Amino acid sequence: MEQNKSQNECKWPGPVVGNFLNKICQQAKALIQRPSTPEAIAILKRLQREAFLDLMKMRDKLEIIEKRSTHHASNNQGSSLGGAKTQFKGDVKTGGAFILMEPESSQQLYSSLGQARMKTGIEVKFTFETFFRERDLLVTECVAGQSCTNDRNVVGGPFTLSKVLYSAHINDYLSLSVVPLGAKGKDIAASLNPLQDHALTGFSDTGPDLFRHCQGSAIGATIKGPKLAISAGKYLSGWGAHPSGSASAVCSGTLGQVLFQPLESTIFAFSGLNGYLQSPPHPLSKALDWSEIGTLIFSNACFKGTNSLGASSSISSAQYPSLPSLNSNSKGISTQLVAFSAETEFNESMQIGGWLQADREDWLCRAGTKSSQWALCLSKFPENGFGWGLSIGKSREEPFSMQRSQELHPPDGKHPVSQILLEAFAKIHCGKGFTLQPGLLYMTNGNARTPALMLRASWSL
Repeated sequence: MEQNKSQNECKWPGPVVGNFLNKICQQAKALIQRPSTPEAIAILKRLQREAFLDLMKMRDKLEIIEKRSTHHASNNQGSSLGGAKTQFKGDVKTGGAFILMEPESSQQLYSSLGQARMKTGIEVKFTFETFFRERDLLVTECVAGQSCTNDRNVVGGPFTLSKVLYSAHINDYLSLSVVPLGAKGKDIAASLNPLQDHALTGFSDTGPDLFRHCQGSAIGATIKGPKLAISAGKYLSGWGAHPSGSASAVCSGTLGQVLFQPLESTIFAFSGLNGYLQSPPHPLSKALDWSEIGTLIFSNACFKGTNSLGASSSISSAQYPSLPSLNSNSKGISTQLVAFSAETEFNESMQIGGWLQADREDWLCRAGTKSSQWALCLSKFPENGFGWGLSIGKSREEPFSMQRSQELHPPDGKHPVSQILLEAFAKIHCGKGFTLQPGLLYMTNGNARTPALMLRASWSL
């Protein structure tokens, strides 16, 4: 009898509820064994009311615990926004360099640093990725540092909204991308570059240099097949008043790319850009520049190849004879760039890639002044442990950068417009998302030879 009783007690869920119900059963059995009296009936009714009240209290506590556990689980998986999940990523990056320079090569050093675009200073970036309709993606980025100021003399900076992108996958073959803010070339087309997001300089990190002209706001589409993909996009930048003396160019360009993948580990791409670089408005000019009308307000001037609604300053080839051979007019510079790039993977995580870019005007009209740009990269970046990267390439100074250099240093006919850049670095994973990148740069610009030591650290949240 005692054994059966102990077995019945073990069947109750939980020690608290089991002890409570066992106590009620014992009292009920004792009352049943007694003769039926009004006192026994009153005790049974009282026990029934108490048991009912206690069960209601326990049910309320269980509901509260269930709500808390569900809320905690949803916070761990990601916040919800209309049924969509948002993922958060954080990156903190800082870097510095030590340059060995000679006083007589200061002019070439200014040009070398402008073309290399060394990643120094402090940068903090927060990325929010929200998924809609299972395959659509909304990306929002907030950045503090040089990326939001475009000034290499700034150490830090305030947090600003730097990018908004929405990518819609219509079906398995067609996708559309809308980038009202912070558009880059790789948002529409593929940048085949093994050192992307790893290199110590902007030249080695970007890929073909024509992607640098693709910025601001953009809209584009991509059609994908089993081994072929075609992308096209329109870029436009330059809204907002220009600071006095600013040399920033307004860019309007159309980007197209054909991507071919004959093997799973090998990709080829042919890219082209038909761009228009507007000459910066003169600080003393009274004409209204179309880019100063307002943010995301379009004008027919930006599509007709003119930069203002009245008289404006211009770039004169007679004033700067060493500017590259571009289609210049009184309002700006138009250029057509083509690039061929390739990337292949072998030996597990080792990759090799390269690209070659040419200016259509130089190659077709003036064969004696060819000024192609190229780069060759080799890298190995395992998920954990020790990684490394190598890059060698030839860069070319931008037209408005050359104008700025010649304003500081009047042209004497010997001002070089291109340089060779050699970059080598190691990437050491220290654990918990922290990495160190020591590296060496060697720049040749004219007769100047500029070596530099770099150290970059990053921490991913």
